[in-house]
Amino acid sequence: TWTDITNTTTSQTYSNIITTTRYRAVVVNTACTAYSAAAVITVNALSNGGSAPDQTICSGSTPANVTLSGVVGTVTRWERSTDIAFPANRTTLITNTTTTLAGSAIGALTANLYVRALVQNSPCAAVYSSIVTI
Repeated sequence: TWTDITNTTTSQTYSNIITTTRYRAVVVNTACTAYSAAAVITVNALSNGGSAPDQTICSGSTPANVTLSGVVGTVTRWERSTDIAFPANRTTLITNTTTTLAGSAIGALTANLYVRALVQNSPCAAVYSSIVTI
């Protein structure tokens, strides 16, 4: 369904578009009407890293799976660190592109561990999930 816009210029300005929108021009002369090809403006939802609950386990135990909820986009990787600030020298990248990080992939722990996922809904910027403390 098309909605008429009162505009008799050769350009159309737009702002605050929140859904994918199509525009086309209608050219009318005395004898006929012609339609331009549609111009499509695609609006993608912003990336959302989602969240998962923290876990408390006994020393030497393996945590349960960490499963993110509320994700918008695709998990590009997981990260684990013994430092909640995730400094590069204490962060390990995990090649896993699913919303679940298996407890078996984390392994038995004898100290606190922090995990998070990097999520991107392309072409929007990538964002991190909330940090899960185990």
